Amino acid sequence: MTLHELEDVARLIKMDTAPDTLRTGEPSVLALEAVEAKPLRDLVFVDVETGGFDETRHALIEVAAVRVSTPALEVVSVFDSKIVPVLEVTPEAAAINGYDPEVWKREARFLPEVLDELDPVMTGAKLAGQNPDFDARFLRYAFESVRSTKIRDSGFPKLASHHAIDTASLAWPFRLAGLIPNCKLATLVSFFGLGEQSHTAFGDVIHTIQVYRRILDLYRTLGLRLPEPT
Repeated sequence: MTLHELEDVARLIKMDTAPDTLRTGEPSVLALEAVEAKPLRDLVFVDVETGGFDETRHALIEVAAVRVSTPALEVVSVFDSKIVPVLEVTPEAAAINGYDPEVWKREARFLPEVLDELDPVMTGAKLAGQNPDFDARFLRYAFESVRSTKIRDSGFPKLASHHAIDTASLAWPFRLAGLIPNCKLATLVSFFGLGEQSHTAFGDVIHTIQVYRRILDLYRTLGLRLPEPT
């Protein structure tokens, strides 16, 4: 890329409206084309609790998923379960998410059973969450691991899109404005007056949906025309 092309890109980034042409006056490769709006798919908000940060070494110990319609955010289906750990749970992780071997011995279910019930809740929906890449990474590894044992025929659920909605990213403008010190879930929960983060999968997924709704409300007050939830 030449210096002039770099200057063009820098100028386009600073523009307030979508660019139609580059400096040369020729059609811009960045020009936005009008496309026919597609029907909005359900969102599935997912949260997992884990035994650490490495899905290949640390256990998936809890998962919750709430599927909602768009834009009404009406609940379509809910899933929540503790999972019998098959990998390591570090003391540091247990201190945060409350993992107790005795409680899990009574309440947790085996991973294949959990994934069988989670699959239809996720399939066909658009993934959403607080840093959903983390949750998807652990779930994808779990689905593929179980499939490799021939217990399940299929792997990770087929979602409506490979793009995900991240509440942390949606909150970034508030961080830039100095309204919040970071975009962590605990910070957003506090900022919106929703209490304290629970660090359970179900509690966190409910908080994430509440945060998502309030972020959209704030966008509306700033003049963005969004469909109103019921």
